[in-house]
Amino acid sequence: MVVVLVVDQVVQVGAVLHLAELGCEMTLVDQRIQRTARRTHRDAKERHRPDDHVHPDIAQRWFSWPNLLFLSPVPIVTALVAWAEWRSLNNDSELSPFAGAIGLFVLAYLGIAISLWPNIVPHRFSLWEAASSESTQAFLLIGTLFLLPIILMYTGWSYWVFRGKVRSDIGYH
Repeated sequence: MVVVLVVDQVVQVGAVLHLAELGCEMTLVDQRIQRTARRTHRDAKERHRPDDHVHPDIAQRWFSWPNLLFLSPVPIVTALVAWAEWRSLNNDSELSPFAGAIGLFVLAYLGIAISLWPNIVPHRFSLWEAASSESTQAFLLIGTLFLLPIILMYTGWSYWVFRGKVRSDIGYH
C-alpha cells in the first residue's frame, strides 16, 4: 500500500513538473510570437507611407485625360447604384435591393478589372502569363459546358420546390 502511495506521489510530482515545463515552453513560444508580431508590425509601419494608397500605374490609368473621360461613368454609375440601393432598403420590395447588390458587385469587379488590366496577379503576371495551357483550358471548357447546365437546373428546381415557404409576417417564432 505504501509503495502504491509513493508511486502515485511520484507520478503526480512528475505530472506537475511536466506541466510546469510545458508552461515554460509555451511562455517562450508566446514571447517569440510576440517579438515576431512586433517586428512585423514595425517593418510594415516603416514601409507604409501616406502616398502608398494608390499605385502610380493605376492612378495614371484612371486620372489621365483621355481615360478620365472614358472611365468616369464607372464611379458615377457606382455612386448612383449605391444611392438607389440605400433608398431601396426602406421599401417592401425585395427585388430592388437584390438588383442593387448585384449591380454594386459587378461595378466593383469592373473597377478592379479596369485598374489591373492586363494583369491578373496585381503588378506581377499578365492574363496570358498566368493562363493554363490550351489543353487544360479545353478540358475545363468541356467540363463547364457539361456541368453548368446541371447546376443551373438543380438550383432552379430547388428554388421551385421551396417557393412560397417563407413569409415576412411570421418571423422566427
